[in-house]
Amino acid sequence: MSSHSLPPPSADSTGNASGPLSAPTSTGDASAQSSHDGLASMQRSFASAPGGNTSAPEPITFRKGDAHQSQCQLSQRPAKPKAPDTQLIYNPDTMPEIIPPPINPDTLGLPPVLKHVSWTRAAPFKEEGFARNVSDSIGNNYSPMAQDLNIISMSMIPPRPRSHASLASHTPHEKTLGILEANAPSYAESRPMSPLARIKDSYPPLSAPAKFQAAAQPDPYDPEALLLSHQLTPEQRYWYYVHRGIPNEVVPELDSIATANMEAMIPAFLRHSELLNDIKQLLLSEAKETHQTALKRSILDYILLDDKERRRLGIPYPRGGSDLQYHPRIVRAPVPWHHSVVSARQAMEKILFITNPVMRKLLNISEEFGQNKVVDCSYFVPAVVPLDVIEFRHVFKRQCDEFSKKVKDEWLPAVAGMFFSTKEQWYAMATTNPDSDAGFRLLDSFFKSVATLMSNQIWTMVASALDDFEKFIAKFESSSGSSQQSEPIFAVNVVVSGSQIRFEPPLSELELAVAQVMDDICSVARRVPKIETKLFTSLQNENIILPSSGVDGERVAEARFVRGVLSRSAQSPQKHLLGYDKFKSLLSHKAEKRVEEFLRDNHELEEYEVEIQKLLKLVEDIAASPSIARFNMIQIDCNLLKTELTVKAKGLVQQLVDQIADLNRKTNQSICGQGYPRGIYAMREAPRQTSTLT
Repeated sequence: MSSHSLPPPSADSTGNASGPLSAPTSTGDASAQSSHDGLASMQRSFASAPGGNTSAPEPITFRKGDAHQSQCQLSQRPAKPKAPDTQLIYNPDTMPEIIPPPINPDTLGLPPVLKHVSWTRAAPFKEEGFARNVSDSIGNNYSPMAQDLNIISMSMIPPRPRSHASLASHTPHEKTLGILEANAPSYAESRPMSPLARIKDSYPPLSAPAKFQAAAQPDPYDPEALLLSHQLTPEQRYWYYVHRGIPNEVVPELDSIATANMEAMIPAFLRHSELLNDIKQLLLSEAKETHQTALKRSILDYILLDDKERRRLGIPYPRGGSDLQYHPRIVRAPVPWHHSVVSARQAMEKILFITNPVMRKLLNISEEFGQNKVVDCSYFVPAVVPLDVIEFRHVFKRQCDEFSKKVKDEWLPAVAGMFFSTKEQWYAMATTNPDSDAGFRLLDSFFKSVATLMSNQIWTMVASALDDFEKFIAKFESSSGSSQQSEPIFAVNVVVSGSQIRFEPPLSELELAVAQVMDDICSVARRVPKIETKLFTSLQNENIILPSSGVDGERVAEARFVRGVLSRSAQSPQKHLLGYDKFKSLLSHKAEKRVEEFLRDNHELEEYEVEIQKLLKLVEDIAASPSIARFNMIQIDCNLLKTELTVKAKGLVQQLVDQIADLNRKTNQSICGQGYPRGIYAMREAPRQTSTLT
């Protein structure tokens, strides 16, 4: 064990012993004379104590430079007859009034348990030099030989046989405590020791000291030890360190939980009596003092387990002990959360009714019914999609209505049947209570808990349906334009509206439709009646529904996730629509105006041909553009747009062709209008010459 210990009592020059101080060292003649005066004064103050000596003190001389001999080795006078065994009973008459001077104990080399800066302050940590990780301390619980065993070295050290002899050689407490039996139990080498047997063999049970054994003989060459042995008995030294050596501030006070437990054992008529307040305060102060003394004794008993400390302090640890033995490994420490756990359990039993068997049966019914789905997204197979917005919402609306019908026709009747079969378990709350009003209030609280549980169950299924729907929508999201789904689910047409090209229906209506589907899913849980309407005839016509809870309102009202997926999925169709910008001249009447301006002027037939070829090229480009464009979630149908653009382009071509035909007709008419009449007139006359005929 380490050197963490209590210092022996010493004396100052005024004759007052300094409580938790180290013994003075002989640093010179002046210090020796001062120590001699202090010891003489201590002898005079202890003259009336049992075991004291009333004779004059003998001269004390110190060996200069020997600091070790200045330590006070407290022991009994060897010449006195052996005193009878003393019990550890504190007697104020035998306790000297020694007031220590106000000295900072942090500067006196005290053990860490007595220092104000100690981490634990109320329990010694004499093994802090042997600190190890939690995983490395597992073996120490089974055997001292495994105290240095760690995870890293386990694979490097080959296994070796264990025996009782090797185990017994590592039990230092046997020599220190002296409380093991002389004949230790022997175990066969072929039979391994159990963990409990190893703990008992390595850590023998401790007991509170009952008797002091005979003190060690004092050193005849140490006059200071001989002098102090006349004045203090082992019992007095023990109680001195209990009351003077350990400061009160390092010992925790009696907590409020322990005080409340003690007060709970007193009958109520005595606990609330004003006449007994003084007695109650007196008993409480006595309990606090006893608690403080017990903790100090525990600290001192732990320090006295070290053989070096017992020899230095001159307090021989007794052999044997009381019948109330305890084992340090199985002591349960008080926990601050005990009352919180008890109050929480009572709340669960009397407010939430979790322990009621009806609740367990209700959970079993809900677990069986929970296999049903509010919506089934597997309906949207490639053979069914794409759908327009109205059909898409109609599918989910039909599924939600079917689930609501199952809730009313299957789940609620099953729960009502269970309540009818277990009526004696829940209706007894109202009938067996002496106060009928209190009984019905308790029954009302029970049904509120039932309604909350059923609401949580139905909203759990709704939340699962929302998760499935969001996962179904998320499958169509992809940055590259291709989705995990083979076919899109929405069918959108591209139409001409005036001079603009737009989607029909607009993409904003897709977001609205998806948000409405989520609201339809949540509406399933908003219209479920309470079970009381099925049990009590007076409530059958009442519109009492389960409380709405369990789903985030923003998740459904705003539908940020699905709206975000749709907005990102609409980017590719918007880009595809930009490919028709080169045909916007046909829609904005620019091409028509250009043709009209062309027709106002006179042009050759070749110029007409060039203009017609331009328009026919537009018609070919329109026909070459895809009629169906498939993206992540949306399928675009461009047939209506292509038909409209083709009609407009062909109409312009027809205008040019009609203009050419009109010009040719006029030319033919002009030709025919001038030569034809002359020919007819010439044919009417008889030719006079052959040249005229030809």
